Amino acid sequence: MLSFLLVLNTESAISLYKKTFHQFYDHVSLVPEYEERNRILEEKEPTILLLDVLLEHQVYFHPWYEWCYHYFVAMGIEKQYFKAEHYPLNKEYIHNELEELFAIYLEKHEIYTQELAYEVWKDSYLKIRYNLRFLLTLYFSFCTDKEAYALQNILKWKDNQIRLIYIELMWKRGLEIGIKEIEEILKSTDGSQEAFIIINENKPELLPRDPVFQNYFVTEAARFIFYNHEDGIEKFPSEVEIMGSFEWKEYEFDENLMYYVVRFKSADPVFKSKGWMRMLIGAYHTGSIPTSYNLVGLDDHYTDFETWDNKTFNEHVTDFQNFLREKHQKNIDEIFYDYIPIFDKKNNTIALISFISSFFLVLVSDWFIIPVILAPIWLLLKYFQAKKIKKNVRTRIRGYYLDYFWFNEGEYIDLQSIAEVKFEKKVLAKQDRFLFLPLKKWHFVFYDYGQEVIFSIPRHYIEAEYFFPIFKSRIAHFVNKPKITFEESV
Repeated sequence: MLSFLLVLNTESAISLYKKTFHQFYDHVSLVPEYEERNRILEEKEPTILLLDVLLEHQVYFHPWYEWCYHYFVAMGIEKQYFKAEHYPLNKEYIHNELEELFAIYLEKHEIYTQELAYEVWKDSYLKIRYNLRFLLTLYFSFCTDKEAYALQNILKWKDNQIRLIYIELMWKRGLEIGIKEIEEILKSTDGSQEAFIIINENKPELLPRDPVFQNYFVTEAARFIFYNHEDGIEKFPSEVEIMGSFEWKEYEFDENLMYYVVRFKSADPVFKSKGWMRMLIGAYHTGSIPTSYNLVGLDDHYTDFETWDNKTFNEHVTDFQNFLREKHQKNIDEIFYDYIPIFDKKNNTIALISFISSFFLVLVSDWFIIPVILAPIWLLLKYFQAKKIKKNVRTRIRGYYLDYFWFNEGEYIDLQSIAEVKFEKKVLAKQDRFLFLPLKKWHFVFYDYGQEVIFSIPRHYIEAEYFFPIFKSRIAHFVNKPKITFEESV
């Protein structure tokens, strides 16, 4: 519940979070779970709020909260929400935790394989990797270059993911190390995608130009698709082969995207009898090969475990194209947000207070009989205005469209056509006015790339705390995302 309040990040939610934390923080550990931590870290404001509350109550080094505090500081640094010097660190705690984790890893080093890490040790081992990442991030925020170089034995470890963590931290300090190792990882199926991303962000001149590298990224993706499949067995396939590719024009990107047709085998008894099975991997930009970047908004990985030998390559392609056509049409039509403004019950409270206060003041002066009479009339007019708005106004996010139905007008706009969303005071349109008063009210104003107004929607026609998180999720994969400039002032 507390994590939800942080993510919601409204004034009332933050107030309730602080009050609740203050009341119970010393009775029970109020630390968010894994999924909640990830949701909080998606935004800068909730992350900083959590840390500030821990600092305010001086529990950031308390055994209940110390791990959580240092984790959020590390992730905030990694996401560039703030710099390390903004928050106190327990360096002794970080040293001790790192030494302990190094010792635990080295016990497994000699027999480490990707299969053991994910299929046998699972959560217990992945927790080691997870904790090493954030503790090394904190350690590198205060250690010297000499101390950083002293850890280069990590480059000899078998776990490619931990090696990549160390290489990335060293590169961010401007220290040249690990180039040979990261090029080796690029040609593996254990960290090839992460290696590509680290190179692209830090040393793009080292990016591979040979198209053959795409095969490593696709093969690794196929292994994890099978491992994580809801009908799978949490094991990697024993073999993966890329059989070919095809291009498919996708509506939202308005371009041909690349898809790979893969076949795979599993030695596990559950799937062994099926032999080679088919899989679709995509989508990728065709002009950026080789690249590990699967388009987030089009997570089109798919397998139905059908036996490969049942059909020809072209028949498999046709099946996959039919799957894409059906899935993408559903994305276009699906309703993600739908809101019709309703009568605000706070109007009842305003009218009641006005009526009661004026009723007693009538004893002082007869003039106060006027608000006594006007209060119920005002409330009735407000009610009829709300009924009119409810009948004629609707805001909706449908697939990749924003629909705005306003009286006799109903328009929609492709989300990619929106350049910016601002929060501005504007005179209400005639149909939106109460008692025909041309008052200035706050509006969410949507602009196109020519700075022309697409929609100017009064604030109370949108539930901002629900609308904009959904809006952001729909545009997350856009290359040119609409700029949202109002959030600080709402």
